[in-house]
Amino acid sequence: TFVSDTVRQSLFAQSEVAVGEAFTGTFGFRYENERGRSGAQSVARNNFSYFLQGQYNWAARVFATAGVGIEDNAVFGVAVNPRVSLAYVLRRGETSSWWNETKLRFYFGTGIKEPSIFQEGSSLFAVLSRLGASGEALIARFGIAPIGPERNRSVEVGLDQNLGRNRARLSLALFHNRFEDVIEFLSRSALVQLGIPTEVAQATPFGANVNAQTFRAHGAEVELLADLGHGLIARGSYTYVAAKLLRSFSSDALRPTINPTFPGIPIGAFAPLVGARPFQRPPHVGSLLLTWARSRWSAAVVGSFVSRRDTSTFLSDPFFGPSMLLPNRNLNPGYQKLDVSLSFRPHGRLTLVAVVENVLNRRYTEVFGYPAPKLNFRAGARLTWGGVSAWRDIFR
Repeated sequence: TFVSDTVRQSLFAQSEVAVGEAFTGTFGFRYENERGRSGAQSVARNNFSYFLQGQYNWAARVFATAGVGIEDNAVFGVAVNPRVSLAYVLRRGETSSWWNETKLRFYFGTGIKEPSIFQEGSSLFAVLSRLGASGEALIARFGIAPIGPERNRSVEVGLDQNLGRNRARLSLALFHNRFEDVIEFLSRSALVQLGIPTEVAQATPFGANVNAQTFRAHGAEVELLADLGHGLIARGSYTYVAAKLLRSFSSDALRPTINPTFPGIPIGAFAPLVGARPFQRPPHVGSLLLTWARSRWSAAVVGSFVSRRDTSTFLSDPFFGPSMLLPNRNLNPGYQKLDVSLSFRPHGRLTLVAVVENVLNRRYTEVFGYPAPKLNFRAGARLTWGGVSAWRDIFR
């Protein structure tokens, strides 16, 4: 049995300053202590995050936001991520008319995802470090750095149209995301093809995790939000995503598997093939949400719709052959799911919650081979203490 666990504790602080009615500046800080195990290895991390953001409102027609996030991570050091967004009210419209405000918007930003404790423990730098003096010599000689973060670059343009005396809003958006330096496990031969010196690759027992994969995802999203009155809010959304793996050095990408039952169809046994969709990323996703709130009561009905996804069985037969592997394309079936929740607030700080998931008792799998729970129920209570208003009361 392989044991891997992670515990995170964090502290967050944020402060805002307003300059007139047009400009608002925000500064934030976050400290995270992360501890965990990956096999026999124990890891402790102290991570620090800072962000600075400015928002400008010109005549309630042009809205501009620019900011930067700085990550000081225990594994890879400092990473800087800028973000900028612009919105322009193209048409204000009369509040009494059916056709109301029209807004154009744009966003660009970068982001990162830190390696997990398991990924760090199996990284090339960590594997060499555990070899002792010989590994340390290879690290110094070839300049092997700790594993880095996975990186993302996002661009989005959209339009928001208010309708029906501002009781409804139709939102349309086009987006493009590029993910680089995605972590994948490479065998010794694949490490050499990536450009790792042969002497370094051969020093690893089986291979290592490195930042090697690249994929992109672009598409479109539409959302309709409507206030139906009497406490009822309805929202429907649909997202189309065209995702494609652009670069990979995994053994599957370099040497696809062929199941004789499906001749001529290359199969990625443990990772997607270059040119195919990344695993577990559906091209079509939709949702319907109906919420109701009145006094101390609230309820919600949520419908989720997910299309077929590429994946793998990740299986080999008793003779270590490929007969139990199936073609990746659309292997994981799509599904529809309906959930219902109800909450009651007997006190200002106490809320009682009940949730029924998979109300229609459907069979489905979010991860191929692992059936999701059928109809299930849970209930509990949520107690709130503190908050911004409470702290303001203290200093009055």
